[in-house]
Amino acid sequence: MKRFLVLVSLFLLVSCGVRPTEIVRAGPAPILPAGGEGAVLYFLSGEQLQPASRATGQPLAPAQAVELLLGGPTDAERSAGLVTKLPFTSGRVTLSGTTLTMPIPVLGLPEEAVQQLVCTAVRALAPTEQHLGLFLAGRTGPLGYRECSAMT
Repeated sequence: MKRFLVLVSLFLLVSCGVRPTEIVRAGPAPILPAGGEGAVLYFLSGEQLQPASRATGQPLAPAQAVELLLGGPTDAERSAGLVTKLPFTSGRVTLSGTTLTMPIPVLGLPEEAVQQLVCTAVRALAPTEQHLGLFLAGRTGPLGYRECSAMT
């Protein structure tokens, strides 16, 4: 009985002050190919982040997923209205600990482009986690810590 009272007390204490919020629409969830062998890349549809799945034949590490993102949208993704604010480039992306280092300058990138990078890397790093972020660095120096707005 004592455990029951403690649990009830904890429940009341924890739920104190919780207010309902409006539903936040984030768009449809991406569907990966069978077996989960692919990557989810984040492009823009209008001004909203939009996940797009890419079949790759194997799971990709975060740096590999970002390298795909830097190549821009495919013809099919462009036909679906997806665009990018990132410069099209190729180059080596590295992830060391929680720092993603880009082959492009990250200082001065529009926030939408930063979110494309962070969300793509975070999704590949931990597809089911919430509130994850990374430190970004590039040729012009570090940008700092950013969280994926689509996953918070």
